[in-house]
Amino acid sequence: MTLQAESDSIVYPVLSLPSELASFIFFHCTPSSTPPPQPSSLESPLRLSQVCRHWRDIAISTPELWQCIAFVSPVPSDLRSVEMLGTWLSRSGRHPLNISLDCVDPEYASHLIDACRVHAHRWQDTDLTLLAEALARLEDPL
Repeated sequence: MTLQAESDSIVYPVLSLPSELASFIFFHCTPSSTPPPQPSSLESPLRLSQVCRHWRDIAISTPELWQCIAFVSPVPSDLRSVEMLGTWLSRSGRHPLNISLDCVDPEYASHLIDACRVHAHRWQDTDLTLLAEALARLEDPL
């Protein structure tokens, strides 16, 4: 038997758990949301989504895992991270959001604000460390 065939024949009991139970376990094994997690492939929920396709599907469809985020802008600013922030917040479904944003680049911060304010009706705990001109963006109509 080849190594690949042997690997494919292994039955992992954790993969036979109902998705609802796996989702419950993921949520309760994820570190506290204080402070909110920064997007990192080394941390939940992104780490859970890298284990296998089954876990990825469960993690993505568990909105509780995505309701908290701390976002410190990268230097130099990267607009792909704004898209990632929007995806993260969308995955949170209808859950209240805990958001922490820290950005000193006013143009980049306005993109972050735009990604977040679409979900402003769900903000529960928000910590914004932004320049005044970026905060003024909150007053602009959607």
